[in-house]
Amino acid sequence: MKYTVCLAAALVMALGTIANAEVRRHDKPAEAYQPEEAPGYLVDMRHEGSGILVAPNWVLSVAHNIFYDYHGKTLTIGDKDYVIQKLVFHPNWQEMPPELGQGDAAPLMTFLAGRTDLVLIKLSESVEGPEPIAIYNGNDEVAHEITVYGKGAKGDGITGEQMETKPARRLGYFRNVVDKADESWLYFDFDRPGADALELEGTTGSGDSGGPSVVVIDGKPYAFGLSSWRWYEGDLANFKGGVYGMTSVQQRLSRYRDWIEATIKADE
Repeated sequence: MKYTVCLAAALVMALGTIANAEVRRHDKPAEAYQPEEAPGYLVDMRHEGSGILVAPNWVLSVAHNIFYDYHGKTLTIGDKDYVIQKLVFHPNWQEMPPELGQGDAAPLMTFLAGRTDLVLIKLSESVEGPEPIAIYNGNDEVAHEITVYGKGAKGDGITGEQMETKPARRLGYFRNVVDKADESWLYFDFDRPGADALELEGTTGSGDSGGPSVVVIDGKPYAFGLSSWRWYEGDLANFKGGVYGMTSVQQRLSRYRDWIEATIKADE
């Protein structure tokens, strides 16, 4: 499992993880993409990646952020450590076969699109202070402007992600627009500066997996998706993450809200 997940971190936000969630426009300063503070519902995963607090003692993340058996380990939320009591992987989660990590990207894209990259993490006690974020329940995500949070490699649309920046795990965010949605995934492109690009246009980089896309409606934040992988065509040896034209892919949470709620309720 470690090898498979490492490939997903290298490919899945090398095709897949997220960063100072700021692989940004090359004509904007890095400081513009750094929020003053992290949202309370944003949770640092162990080693790399993020998750979100979806109930007082439950965290939702992408399954490929789990590198080994996390039972009895801790997550730090705020200034307190919380013990992981249980992990529930979505029944459609699959580990990535190592052979898909080389050669033509098409088989890997088919595999990633066909699995569900979600895990629910039960904590031994309720989190003190931060409020959980609600999962969006509509079916109209396309054309919404989203704010995406994460920690990982920084860079810009010309240089792409700079992997040496990834270990710092600095918080960042960017904005984008949902271009497409299917039954499982949300897609958004990284546009060059111009008519189609937002002021803080950006995309995901390695280390950003599990970072949420958020929309505020009537003053309340809703989670649209969690960053999972990136679309690519061609030989994987030539992949470069974070460049203009890159398509980032997030798990579409509205389609999994019933599973999330049923899993939590069944464990009450």
